[in-house]
Amino acid sequence: MKKLLFPTDFSDRSQRAFTYALHLAKKLNIGICSLHVYSINIAHEAGPSETVKELREQEQIDELESYRKAAQKMHEQAVTEALQEVHVEHILEEGEVEDTILEVSKRENFELIVMSTRSTVALRDRILGSVTTRIVEDASLPVLAVPENAVFDGITRIAYATNFDALDRVKIERVSNWAEQSNATLHCIHVNVDNDREPDEVQMDNLKAALPNRDKINFQIIDHDDFYEGVNQYIDEHKIDVVAMLTHKHTLLQRLFSSSAAQKMTFQAKVPLLALHEQGE
Repeated sequence: MKKLLFPTDFSDRSQRAFTYALHLAKKLNIGICSLHVYSINIAHEAGPSETVKELREQEQIDELESYRKAAQKMHEQAVTEALQEVHVEHILEEGEVEDTILEVSKRENFELIVMSTRSTVALRDRILGSVTTRIVEDASLPVLAVPENAVFDGITRIAYATNFDALDRVKIERVSNWAEQSNATLHCIHVNVDNDREPDEVQMDNLKAALPNRDKINFQIIDHDDFYEGVNQYIDEHKIDVVAMLTHKHTLLQRLFSSSAAQKMTFQAKVPLLALHEQGE
């Protein structure tokens, strides 16, 4: 059975993201593997080796008990959502958070990663959160980054923002399959920022012709002098629930993390971002 990977830190934001994971798993007919990564930091001054060993074992016991309680809470949440039939398994791993998530993501045939984001002080991390940033950059799987304050209200409209990349056809087909399984409408959008619409129309027509399921996709060119404001406008007007984008190893993130872009990426506070990687399926 295919599964999605759900890293969790037991926080409220993770619980909110778990709601998205549950509904996605149900729609895609896959299971969930929740993952909690912890590290044990015991100072060398803690005492003799036997004392250190005892402290380490106690911390491991404490982490296991915390995860047991979190797993019960996740089950109760599934019952509340009437999704208790979704298969959920749990993994507890010791290690560095980002490295361990990436390593676990390669172990099995996961469909995607679903994780929460959080607001931090640093500009780079304020958009996605430091852990999520690393996973979005380095994972080969698609990553659904759920904003800290997002409240699940269904996934009925998905927008794929295209810049007419050579890989867009493959990625759009995959998102289209997910949308069809979820009974969601897929919008393929492009923001025309240079007032020269004709070349964009030609490329959009070519992209549309290359997609076998084109009749199930809404293709739109948005005229706006700013990419992010154009996407935001479309999200608001069409009540988009998820925005999907192709990432080219840092390229998307570098654009997002410029100071001007960060101010305009308000949709990251509104809807989840589905990052699709060029090296992934």
